[in-house]
Amino acid sequence: IALIDKDVSIPPETFRKHVDASLAYINRALKQMSRLFLVEDLVDSLKLAVVMWLLTYVGAVFNGITILILGKLNETFLFPLQTQIDQYIDVPAACFRRSAGCRGLTCSAFPPQVTGETPRSYEAQQN
Repeated sequence: IALIDKDVSIPPETFRKHVDASLAYINRALKQMSRLFLVEDLVDSLKLAVVMWLLTYVGAVFNGITILILGKLNETFLFPLQTQIDQYIDVPAACFRRSAGCRGLTCSAFPPQVTGETPRSYEAQQN
């Protein structure tokens, strides 16, 4: 028998049984939360407040760990990639500098990092 031919429907009696069991757990949890948040028992409410306050520190630690992990991933993967990209950019920039220097030409369309000019001469050409 193929799996697609199997009957996967839930009988109504089984569904009702599981809903009733779930409803009992939900009602008990709601009653406990209202008792804690509405301060029926001061000691239990203070315990909850302290646990929630301590969880903020746990969240801060995990947030810090996340930042450290992202920094390590950045260091591991992006820095070598940036070095490879810089190698490919340096080749045409060097060729442009050589060709412009041989003919005595300068191109103000490129920033000084590409043409090798100083920023002052670049600003002077723009004016």
